[in-house]
Amino acid sequence: METLRDRALAAMTTGTRLRVADVNVAKLVALTADPAFRQTVVDADAVVVDGMGVLWGLRLLGVAAPERLSGVDLLDQVAALCAAHGLRPFVVGAKPDVVERAVAELRRRHPGLCLAGWRDGYFPADSDDAVAAEIRASGAHCLIAALPYPRQDLFLARAHAASGAALAFGVGGSLDVVAGDLRRAPRWMRSAGLEWFFRLVQEPVRLGPRYLSTNLRFLGLLLGQLVARRR
Repeated sequence: METLRDRALAAMTTGTRLRVADVNVAKLVALTADPAFRQTVVDADAVVVDGMGVLWGLRLLGVAAPERLSGVDLLDQVAALCAAHGLRPFVVGAKPDVVERAVAELRRRHPGLCLAGWRDGYFPADSDDAVAAEIRASGAHCLIAALPYPRQDLFLARAHAASGAALAFGVGGSLDVVAGDLRRAPRWMRSAGLEWFFRLVQEPVRLGPRYLSTNLRFLGLLLGQLVARRR
């Protein structure tokens, strides 16, 4: 987080573009079957791990991966940077009432935070250019997207340069957490890598089938990599 935070601040203060992509188990599985989605991740300036399954898998393969960087934590860290340095983020995503409440909570947490603007995430892909133009007109230093995947990554890849914002990254469903509609796992569960289980308990109908399907496919991919490396 410290390294990414330093890069984010440098990007926003110098105007150097930095697009950050994140990968969890579900996204990793999806991008193996979707070339356009995969390319958005490959072309990102930085890719972070936002899933304990991916973190554990990398370590099992002998790849150095120091920590998981969640969207909620990254959102909070960047909001703190913006408040401290007079930088203005633009938030895109969630339902209108959710983004309004999330913005109010971010302002409460970070006194002095001045947002360039915000809007809900309910717009079609053919409006991406118009939304990017809206962000450019706001003079935002940072674009934060809270959209489902792969929509989020496709939007950022298309809108980043046109938006004029130096930093761009996605936070998925983090606005629902910040707004208080979803609870976040206690710190001990996060430290133990059990935040996924806490989310599952809150949304079993939506997340249960997805976890079962993607986790099984992820295990298959991981086993394939382990076998390939031992040959």
